[in-house]
Amino acid sequence: MIVSASPLPLRTASRRARYALDIHADQVQGMRPRQEDGALVRRVRDAVLVAVADGVGGHPAGEEAAALALDTLDQNFLVQNFATPLEAGDWLAAVFKTAHAAVTAFGKGWSADGKRPCTTLTAAVILPRSGVFAYASAGDSHLYRCDGKAGIARLTTVQQDEKGRLTSCIGGKRLVIDGAGQLYLMRPGETLLFATDGLDVLSLPLVAATVGDAPTASAAAAKLLDLVDRRAHPKQDNASLAVVRVRPAQPDAVAARDAGLAGRAGAAR
Repeated sequence: MIVSASPLPLRTASRRARYALDIHADQVQGMRPRQEDGALVRRVRDAVLVAVADGVGGHPAGEEAAALALDTLDQNFLVQNFATPLEAGDWLAAVFKTAHAAVTAFGKGWSADGKRPCTTLTAAVILPRSGVFAYASAGDSHLYRCDGKAGIARLTTVQQDEKGRLTSCIGGKRLVIDGAGQLYLMRPGETLLFATDGLDVLSLPLVAATVGDAPTASAAAAKLLDLVDRRAHPKQDNASLAVVRVRPAQPDAVAARDAGLAGRAGAAR
């Protein structure tokens, strides 16, 4: 499931924005019988919400849990108008709790063995006008920062125990929200990569090189997912990505160019 407020790639267009964003989301099903991942891209005024979710394996209704978590974020984001950047981090912490309550309520009455619908969730609110973003995460979906010079770094914490079992997720027995409440400065030229754990079959150096070589967000997403498919892992999980390219905005240069062209056109009359 891919949800977008406008045709992808989504590009910001504010004349006062510090950065321009090129965004693309995509997914592959892998070898699983169902697609239980989801991705969301939504722009409201000068804020952009990007998220990925992955229904937890071995639990019922993973697809529905992921979709419900993303829809809860989406519907709450539509009515937001952040007065200050700090409100974005506070909103993420609050809406993760709202999503947790919604998925928990949805899962009541499921199997007697204690397994109920639940999902991972990683999301960020990006404010290109302010040049900052905030993120929150629960589970083992990832948010990476990719930079040609600095390489790749994972912002999110993988919330698993020593046996690989999730210690936190949306709709599960325990919710620990990673990251909310902090603001991060955007870096011109960097790429933010949101990914479910289906991408884990690729090494981080390969991911970084692939993102760095791609000319656009859509090209980066397509190449990464093609590499996942080419691995042909017999138990390949669903893989969903959202790629956010950060570029310096140049509204003043464009305005100056347009003014110059208008002046020359007027003089020629």
